[in-house]
Amino acid sequence: MVSVKPFAPFRPVAKNVSEIASPPYDVVNEEEARAHVAAHPLSFMRVLRPEVNLPAGSSYDEQHAEALKQFDGMKEQGLFEKEGKPCFYLYRQTQGNHVQVGVVAQCSVDDYEANAVKKHEHVRPAKVIDRTQQFLKVNAQTGPIFLTYRGNDEINALVKKGLEQKALYDFTDEVKVRHEVFLIEDTAALEGAFGKVPALYIADGHHRTASACAVREARKKAGEVSESDPSHGFLAVVFPETDLHILAYNRLVKDLNGHSQDEVIKAILDKAPLVENGTVPPSRKGHVAFFAGDKWRVIDISVLAPEGAEAMEAPETTLDAYLLQDKILNPILGIDDPRTNPRIFFWGGHRGPDMLADAVKDGKAAITFYLYPVAMTDIMDVSDVDRVMPPKSTWFEPKLRSGLFVYDLKS
Repeated sequence: MVSVKPFAPFRPVAKNVSEIASPPYDVVNEEEARAHVAAHPLSFMRVLRPEVNLPAGSSYDEQHAEALKQFDGMKEQGLFEKEGKPCFYLYRQTQGNHVQVGVVAQCSVDDYEANAVKKHEHVRPAKVIDRTQQFLKVNAQTGPIFLTYRGNDEINALVKKGLEQKALYDFTDEVKVRHEVFLIEDTAALEGAFGKVPALYIADGHHRTASACAVREARKKAGEVSESDPSHGFLAVVFPETDLHILAYNRLVKDLNGHSQDEVIKAILDKAPLVENGTVPPSRKGHVAFFAGDKWRVIDISVLAPEGAEAMEAPETTLDAYLLQDKILNPILGIDDPRTNPRIFFWGGHRGPDMLADAVKDGKAAITFYLYPVAMTDIMDVSDVDRVMPPKSTWFEPKLRSGLFVYDLKS
């Protein structure tokens, strides 16, 4: 069973919270981060992406030192306060008709290392090192990890009760997502209920979780880890899987690998049959839409999926993103590794089919692919057998804001 505990974070003062809370560090590039900070001078993005405060080309060491300077400065200005005792928080997000409520808590590095916090993707060492060095320099974990679990009626009832009180924070961000935070001071019931949950699953934040583990390891090597050291834990927001909203994660390929448009279309349709009445976006798992030339076509890629024992042992091989990569993108378009090949890029499903079609018409891409979203149960099934999801296969909306909670690593 997993450990989900209350904690005492740094959090923004209420009057400035809407300006301090920022998008996650990894959904914006440097140019976008600089523009965000220019528009929101109090934004926590100054800490997450400290290069925005420095000349272009600054080193990682300079950036990490700047992150510490910025966070210390925000505390000195009275923009953050330290919670007086360990608490839980409820974090409710509303985007249109979609509502999701997570418990903000301290989760366990031991659980992660014992695979009770389950993973579904590989991490890139350079990204882990970058976040690890920032956490160590700032002495804080600066961004939350997005976890989920299989539904639990006891936890649901406690969460529902907690939402009856007045919110600590209530604001709407620049993309029209409403964020509300509620304080839970009576923590025993919720901690006990989570103690009956067999496993948590990383929805988003694999690199931050790996960095939290690396922080503890670094402290162990330095002989600095006591039983109460905060590096045994990490900051997370834990949602029931029934609340989560996953969008498609779509593919755009810059060229046709030396083939003509007609050759590529024929090669794709030779692999997977055309769906005569297919819709865009695709209406079900197994259907993939692609735009080439001047129109969309929908194929049934599910005919290429394995069955029986192979599907059970490696469930990721039945997913549309895997089949598209293995059967079409690699052999036809020469996209060998979608994580590193510069000829492919990805857009989340919040960008609709018109934008993908326009990318071809404007010459940004030669062909685009629109996928049906994976289900949270797909991710859990893959994680449960210690496999990994295809790269770039999940896009969660809405995104968690950073800076609402900062996990203090000072012992």
